[in-house]
Amino acid sequence: MEGEIAELKEQNFIIQTNGQYTFRHAMLQETAYGNLLKGTRQKLHVKIGTAIEEWYKEKLDEYYEILAFHYARGELPKKAFFYQRKAADKARSLYDNEDASNLYKEALLSLAMLPDDVEHQGMRIDVLSDQAHIFRLVGRVTEALENYHNSLSLSKEIGDRQRIAKSLSNLSTAQYLLGKYREALTSIEEALKISQEVNDKEMEAKAHNNLGSIYGSQGQYQ
Repeated sequence: MEGEIAELKEQNFIIQTNGQYTFRHAMLQETAYGNLLKGTRQKLHVKIGTAIEEWYKEKLDEYYEILAFHYARGELPKKAFFYQRKAADKARSLYDNEDASNLYKEALLSLAMLPDDVEHQGMRIDVLSDQAHIFRLVGRVTEALENYHNSLSLSKEIGDRQRIAKSLSNLSTAQYLLGKYREALTSIEEALKISQEVNDKEMEAKAHNNLGSIYGSQGQYQ
């Protein structure tokens, strides 16, 4: 860390006051930043991210979005994704839906730079679902529907039956909101069947609840 701090001081990005390091005024940062070559900028972003992790490790949740920015600019997609998702989840919990949606989008872009394996496909499925939840909240149901179709296709591709059931359940909700009741019924019945087969009681209960809502909207009470 000492070498990184020394370099940040040399580049005029930080100053030391009463034993504490802080970043200099934004305009000064911008001027110094503009004079750096791309490769140097990339390394600098990584150093800043590393410094923030060290300095503020006791309250890192306050810096998720800043860390996401620096690791994305530093071209470290794994770390960028980690903080982009953390920042998105935080924004979602604060009902900052626009920020959450944008951060989930950035997280998906970072994932696209990582190996296309089962682990990362699973992460993509989960982020697509999280982003779709935001879309539903703000009335962008058609976009949510597209996300759920994508998450379902990916879940089938990796053979993850629990995620298949969850994607079908979510897909059913979006179809229901768009008035596609027959499609919604087909999706939720399949979700219920799979959730029973994999013994996912939570998903099974949700599927039963969704099924009841669809039947109720059609005047069919069972």
